Amino acid sequence: MTASNSKSDLTELGQTLLSIGTLLMSSGANCQRITKTLERLAGAFNCTVDLLITHKALMVTINAHGVEYFHSGLKRTLPHGVNFKIVSGISRMSWSVVEENWSVAQSIRK
Repeated sequence: MTASNSKSDLTELGQTLLSIGTLLMSSGANCQRITKTLERLAGAFNCTVDLLITHKALMVTINAHGVEYFHSGLKRTLPHGVNFKIVSGISRMSWSVVEENWSVAQSIRK
C-alpha cells in the first residue's frame, strides 16, 4: 500500500487486520503477539496501526504514511479458546506477507 492508494484500500486493510486480530484473540494469543503480528502486517503495507485490546473486543486504527485519512474499526471477539495451530499459522502468514509482498486480497484468501 502506498500513499496513492484509495481510502477503500485502507478500509479493506483495516478490516482484514481486525479480522486477523480477533481470530488471534479467540484462539488464545496474548496481547503482545496480537500487537506484533498486526504491526508487522500493517508495516508490510507502509502503514501504522494503533490497537485497543480488551477482554471482549479489539479496536484497530490504521494510518497510511503520507495520507491524510485513516480507518478505525471495532470488533467483538468470540469466546476465547486455545488453538495454537491458528495462532502459529497466522504468524507464518504474516511473515509471508512481509517477505513475499502479498496483497491484502492474498492475505484474506490464505
